[in-house]
Amino acid sequence: MVNLDELKADFDPVLGWTNRASNQHEHGYTTIEHGVRKNFDETTIRPGGILAVGDSFTEGWEVKDHESWPAFLEKLTGVPVVNAGVGGYGTDQIILRAEQLLPIVRPKIL
Repeated sequence: MVNLDELKADFDPVLGWTNRASNQHEHGYTTIEHGVRKNFDETTIRPGGILAVGDSFTEGWEVKDHESWPAFLEKLTGVPVVNAGVGGYGTDQIILRAEQLLPIVRPKIL
C-alpha cells in the first residue's frame, strides 16, 4: 500500500491524489495553494495567464522550481504560468485537474 505522506501527496476524491498544498520545500521543490508548483517567488496562484497541466514532466520531477518547463515558459514569455502538473497522472486525470483549476486560475491559455 502506498503511503501518501511519503509521496508528499494528498487524497483527492476525483483525481485520486494531488500535490500537497503545504509550501513544502525539499531539494528546491515548493508548492503553494491547490498543490501548484512554484516557478519563482510567487506565494499565491496568479490568474489570467497560462495554466500548465500534465504529469511529472510538467510538474518538473527531480528539478528545482525554476528549472521546470512551465518556469522556463514564464521566463521566456513574461506571462505568469501556473504549474499544475502532478507526477503519475494519466490523460483522464490531467483533464479533470484542468477542469478543477479553470475557474480558479481563469487562464487565457491552457
